Amino acid sequence: MHCTSLLVNCMDSRLQGDNQTKIAGALGLEPGDFDVLNYAGPSLWMADPHEPSHEAAFRWQFENVCLNAHSVKRVGLVGHANCGGFALKGAPQTVPEEKAVIVASLQNAKAKLAKDYPQIEFIPAFVTIGSQPSKGLPEISVEVL
Repeated sequence: MHCTSLLVNCMDSRLQGDNQTKIAGALGLEPGDFDVLNYAGPSLWMADPHEPSHEAAFRWQFENVCLNAHSVKRVGLVGHANCGGFALKGAPQTVPEEKAVIVASLQNAKAKLAKDYPQIEFIPAFVTIGSQPSKGLPEISVEVL
């Protein structure tokens, strides 16, 4: 299978299933044509990984699978409100400050990746998560940055 796109998404269960599909669609990624890499606070892979080995693991998957095996040309980088990955790193928990930290991390990741892989289009997005229903996934809104 060759995918021309990659979604670097948070592992948060609220962003999986139909919500993952909605995020991918907002980024212009076609159903059936994107791989997914999940990580707690995904832009931290580049800026401030939870463990030093995480960036190397991400790059190995990205280069060997996504680029070489699947010919990825577009990458969606997703950050979201109320992110546990960023909370573990001490990010502010008030909405505007948390968003500012996550958006800055997404922009830094995009810049770093674009420098290393100029042939790839990187598209960051911030997801706001609505209230959790008793069953199913919460409503989300996607802001492409």
